[in-house]
Amino acid sequence: MDPSSSVGRVVPKVVNQLNQVAKEVQKGKWEGHENDLSMKIRELISDASRDTGPHKAFEASVITLIDALTAMDTKSAVVKKTIGQLNSVIRGESSVVDLKRLPSDTDEEIQESIQIFRNLIEQEKPNAVESFVEWMEYSGMSASQLNLSKEEWLMVAPHLTVLEFNVDNFSEEDVQEIISNCHNLKQLDLQTDSIKTTPELPRGLEFFTLAFSNKLISVSSLNEGLQQFSCFSNERLNSLPAVLPNSITKFHCVDHPYVKTIPELHEGITSVKLSGCGIEDLPSLPSSLKILEMSDCENIKNIKALPDNLEDLDVSRCDALVTIPFPLPESMKLLTISWCSSLVLPDTFASEKPPGLKVVK
Repeated sequence: MDPSSSVGRVVPKVVNQLNQVAKEVQKGKWEGHENDLSMKIRELISDASRDTGPHKAFEASVITLIDALTAMDTKSAVVKKTIGQLNSVIRGESSVVDLKRLPSDTDEEIQESIQIFRNLIEQEKPNAVESFVEWMEYSGMSASQLNLSKEEWLMVAPHLTVLEFNVDNFSEEDVQEIISNCHNLKQLDLQTDSIKTTPELPRGLEFFTLAFSNKLISVSSLNEGLQQFSCFSNERLNSLPAVLPNSITKFHCVDHPYVKTIPELHEGITSVKLSGCGIEDLPSLPSSLKILEMSDCENIKNIKALPDNLEDLDVSRCDALVTIPFPLPESMKLLTISWCSSLVLPDTFASEKPPGLKVVK
């Protein structure tokens, strides 16, 4: 498949989705679901980073979304960090950038803030660490921008609820120690070349993302209680857990050509996104599944059965895919098929499709 075939096609779709999210935020539809909102935005930004087309409309949609998030008037650290990340995207370049490429040059203001933090710690001022963590999360600072020592990370770690850890100058043992001290962590975005397998995760962790590692080979077992597991563009990753925790409702695996099998999908999972993976077969799909997205999975030839409660099926650039099950579930609301050169719909499709189904080709 010609890699240039998707150039310029991704961003327009992402722009529409970002604008839709902004409208939903303005209407209060995401209140109480800030973690899901943050992950949704991250996925859209990551999707857009794969497109090399013009991006003025993308930047405008990001600014609109920043305004909507700011108007939420929430104390959520997740939302504050998301605002900081989006601001970093706009500050970074006039084109789409993925989240690994957020600006990492420490300006004078950041240097001064970090030095103030260090001085307060040395003076044993009360709440110094908590104040620094609040500034860090509100500003959307990633770990690489802070340039903290291991000892400083161990002081900060117990106070964190959200962490984007993209530091490569620690040993695998150091990363394990830092992460294991994040006792209150709810959301972890781990982007580091320091690890070959996943560290032991905090027990209360709910959202876990692994991304942009050149050394990560395998993902060990995941904690029960985790609600969402996402992995993006880990160059050498070839092994995922055989099973996922029963608590997980969303599983996303993107840009992993060496991943040949995915975990069993348990009852209770509602969303699965697979893109750029080497899988040849899907496991059985649970009846709880509502959203299934597959793109750039060049080896998969068929989908054996669709669950009765599926609402959204999106298959794109899956060149070997020959068939999808028909008739479709009556619950289906949206079917998207694009650039699947081998897929042929049956002649009876128009007459057998569920009532109210929207088809996008």
